[in-house]
Amino acid sequence: MSAIIGNQAIQKAMQFLRELEGVRLEAYDDGGGVLTIGVGHVMKAGEPRKITPEQCAAYLIADIQPALGVVGNLARTTPLNMNQMVALIAFAFNAGVPAFAGSTLYRKIEKQAPLKEIEFQWMRWKYDNGVIIDGLINRREAEFALFTCVRGL
Repeated sequence: MSAIIGNQAIQKAMQFLRELEGVRLEAYDDGGGVLTIGVGHVMKAGEPRKITPEQCAAYLIADIQPALGVVGNLARTTPLNMNQMVALIAFAFNAGVPAFAGSTLYRKIEKQAPLKEIEFQWMRWKYDNGVIIDGLINRREAEFALFTCVRGL
């Protein structure tokens, strides 16, 4: 787990992800042709198509690690409150860590750009396979609302 982020933020991020992704103990197509299970876990060959709540939690703990790393790196140089960290963890988890780390959004946050510029970049991430997805628009709105909220979750 990330020392920079802290256990409370990690727990809140996991809960936020459960709310955004939902929890599904049986495999399903994520709508973009990706076989998924648990809390947005992309299935690998040989993994079971049905899991227990404990397996779901284990997948989430493992799957969130890369997002914790990239947000932890950002937090080393950029002041972020807990809500911002949680929102960014959820974003990186969904968009993909390499994509987020190399994005204009990352650079805007790192440079502490005006909030309108950050929002514009954030809301651009609404496509799956080149198609605008209403669910991604809703998700980005929820993430950004948390990012801009100064009170606790």
